[in-house]
Amino acid sequence: MLVRNIAQSWTGNQVTPNNWEDYWLNEGFTTFIERHVLAQLYDYNFAATEAYIGNNSLATETNIIGVADKTYVTLHPVLHGDNPDNSFTIVPFEKGFQFLQWIEDFVLGYYHMEDFLEYYIVMNSLTSINQFQLRDTFSSFIQTYYPNADRDNSLLQSIQFTQWIYETGPDPTGLLDFTNPYTTAAKNLALAYIAAGGNDTPENY
Repeated sequence: MLVRNIAQSWTGNQVTPNNWEDYWLNEGFTTFIERHVLAQLYDYNFAATEAYIGNNSLATETNIIGVADKTYVTLHPVLHGDNPDNSFTIVPFEKGFQFLQWIEDFVLGYYHMEDFLEYYIVMNSLTSINQFQLRDTFSSFIQTYYPNADRDNSLLQSIQFTQWIYETGPDPTGLLDFTNPYTTAAKNLALAYIAAGGNDTPENY
């Protein structure tokens, strides 16, 4: 129900980025909320599989595009007057999602993340913001929901904005793992097909 409320709020009170370099504020949040909805409509493993596939695509694009322009495979592509279409990658979708998932998993927890999303939407409703306004919103949220100075600073310090936004590649902390029974079964099936060399069909295919 909480996710449904957030999805409805997002539709009616959209928050958008005010520059191309912060495009992930649009697509990362959208992907994050979409997967929360999928988890409730189907199950957690279904949503985790979407994230697993997205992470593989993110790693592939990072290796290919990053050779030409490393900033284009970060959450802050530096355009310097270039056509924004030239910087378009899967990064704002998938790494943006991962950043928010990491905040949920290792900082706020599921229900406080729901609270933050609602707070974020209400505070920035029908406006266009940048990453620094996101940081201000998060800081305001922490002080509102955690009225303890030591706790506030500890939580704010744990949000590794610089690392997540400016470094290349997937999850810079290496803590996220989207492996689940669905991805394991699919991988094992693929390996069984390979082992058969095209001469047989694995059991339970």
